[in-house]
Amino acid sequence: MRRVYILRHARTESLGFGATKDFERNLLPRGKQDAKVVAEQWIQENECPQIILSSTANRAKETALIFANTIQFPLEKIQWRAELYMADFVHLDKILNTLPDDFFTVLIIAHNMGLTDYANMKIADFRLDVLPTASCVSFELDLCSWQENNMEKKGKFLNFYSPKIY
Repeated sequence: MRRVYILRHARTESLGFGATKDFERNLLPRGKQDAKVVAEQWIQENECPQIILSSTANRAKETALIFANTIQFPLEKIQWRAELYMADFVHLDKILNTLPDDFFTVLIIAHNMGLTDYANMKIADFRLDVLPTASCVSFELDLCSWQENNMEKKGKFLNFYSPKIY
């Protein structure tokens, strides 16, 4: 079994308020707090992931650092992946195939709409209109190896975390 957590970056400043490019947008104070709240709740119910993959966009990096610090994940082990910036569900699914088989749990921090589409496509009997900022959904895949993963493999829903709940 393999466990996947997908986390959307926390709330950000609007384009034009300091950031000149979408990639450069930073978290708002509310976003920083939301990321911490969700991480605190998440770690009470889950073991630390074996690997964290994060988009290299500022808002995803900030979210990853807050989340990692809160759950005591070693910051130097975060893998920064440029291809996660605005990745669609097909690309997100292919990323799982690249993971070493000695990792059984992965946390992916990225962006919408790719994450919402991915959750809806990958989790059986699950549907979200939109994955809110700083929210995380988890699922389990019946795989012996990440290389067995494909678009047809459906996961079992495990949990949903959102700052709106806490």
